[in-house]
Amino acid sequence: MSNFVYDEPVGEKQCFVGRQKQVRTILDQILHRRNLVLCGGPKTGRTSMLEKLMLMLKALPENTESQRKIIPIYVNLSEIFDSRLNVFFEKLWKIIQEAFSSEGLLVAHPEHGPRVKFSHGKEALSEFESHLQEVRDAQQGTKSWSSYTLFFDDADLFIQQNLIELLTSLSRWSDFKDTWGPQSIVFTGGRRIRDYSLEPGSPLKYFRPHFLGALKIDEFMAILKPLNRFLSEPQLDAIEAASGRHPYVTQRICAEIAQLEGNDTLDKALDNAAGDLQSLFECLWEEFDLGRGITYKGVYAAPEHALMQLMQENMTGVELAWAEDELSISPLKEYMEFLEFAGLAERGLSGNAYLYSAKFDLWNYWYQQRLIL
Repeated sequence: MSNFVYDEPVGEKQCFVGRQKQVRTILDQILHRRNLVLCGGPKTGRTSMLEKLMLMLKALPENTESQRKIIPIYVNLSEIFDSRLNVFFEKLWKIIQEAFSSEGLLVAHPEHGPRVKFSHGKEALSEFESHLQEVRDAQQGTKSWSSYTLFFDDADLFIQQNLIELLTSLSRWSDFKDTWGPQSIVFTGGRRIRDYSLEPGSPLKYFRPHFLGALKIDEFMAILKPLNRFLSEPQLDAIEAASGRHPYVTQRICAEIAQLEGNDTLDKALDNAAGDLQSLFECLWEEFDLGRGITYKGVYAAPEHALMQLMQENMTGVELAWAEDELSISPLKEYMEFLEFAGLAERGLSGNAYLYSAKFDLWNYWYQQRLIL
């Protein structure tokens, strides 16, 4: 039952299930030089998606339909972040240098050799850009010449650290596609990066958004398939209702059930997973609340809180236009999108209208209890 991996990314593992159509769409957009923002709540699979995309890029045949090789370069921003810009860019250059070197590309500055030290302050950015440009210029015409794509994971960090200027600079590197810049840039993050991309002057305004969120029914059932031999249909339905098909919660519950080998109840599995689920919900709350300390109910709450509560009161689902009338808040679209990509709400068709519902029982109960603290 090792299929149920919940404590690390699974993009490079055989147990990566689902998101196939979305992965193919994103890959196609990267090949067509599009910049992207991949949004999801805590543990909805952002890093796993990046790992899967990188594997697919590496597996592409070279020189097919004039498509040259693309080197995927993964940057975990939370690991290399440093408020000293010279240190940040030195760490970033080391990652890029290793990626180029592994593909046989030149990585030394044509005049100064493998210099990796940059000045303090804002000069570090311009020095880094010049250094990268000169290295890329030296690579052109070589046998191993390749394009590259930058995957910046956990870009919310820029917003949290008030480094908008740095985010702006990085996001514009793909403007230099024909010289030293990447073929495309992919940022991942949650609510902060999404909200920032919606601002009128944001450099991410023209990045194409992709949302994660809850698993689709077929994806959910594919994950549960190893449990079918000892779980009844009502039990499978109970897992779906409890987990809301949230990727992490689904995997975490299934891992416990697999350990129990179906000999105990779902309640026992939930008890065993309670600590991890509590940690996830605290992260969701922080993403949900953004430190504002909103713990009250009703239409006077912030829009996302009011919308969450309205869906919990109308479990069959709500239409967005009706919710706007009911709450006297408009527009609600961006707040509903947040609830969707965080895995807290689900969209479905009812006739010609979209219905949004909150069918994540564990979160719904935790959220209601959190409001009254």
